[in-house]
Amino acid sequence: MSSQHVTVFGGTGFFGRHIVRRLLDADLAVRIPSRHPDRAHSLFSRDVSGIESVYANVNDDGSVAAGVAGAWGVVNAVSLYVERGKSTFHSIHVEGAKRIAMLARQAGSETLVHVSGIGADAGSTSPYIRSRGEGEAAVLDSFPSAKYCAINVRKVREGAGVILINEAFRPSRDRDRSYILASDQPGTALIG
Repeated sequence: MSSQHVTVFGGTGFFGRHIVRRLLDADLAVRIPSRHPDRAHSLFSRDVSGIESVYANVNDDGSVAAGVAGAWGVVNAVSLYVERGKSTFHSIHVEGAKRIAMLARQAGSETLVHVSGIGADAGSTSPYIRSRGEGEAAVLDSFPSAKYCAINVRKVREGAGVILINEAFRPSRDRDRSYILASDQPGTALIG
């Protein structure tokens, strides 16, 4: 197991679980900050080494800072599909994403992968799509070298996109590349 670890916010969610498994397969240690840290134990066998599950809420500076502390890389795979109370598209996709990016950069993380959505557009009339676009801008402002992984969840179920996370955490010869897009073909990426 590598001494470097990657923090995966949203690591207990549908896509996040796939990311965690791929990072473990790549021999990286993984920290999973979550509002429900016990979920990690039920999703991943307790005898799997390399997983640390901790409490965090993307709307709380202190818990996010603790989640990214010492992380070589950070993935934000947090998503919200239905607004409830204080959990709004804006609070999660914009403010939470910005908080993760800002605190990851301040903590000295080398890599940030921000999982967004295909069609994210800050000018959209759809609150969900608009918040995804605004979130991308907030992340870029806070962590200019962040990589983006826009996913089509239906295609992830068929295997597309998951392999891209390993690529994001390999040293790149071309440091100017900052976008990763899951395509309709399993395992392919458009970077540019």
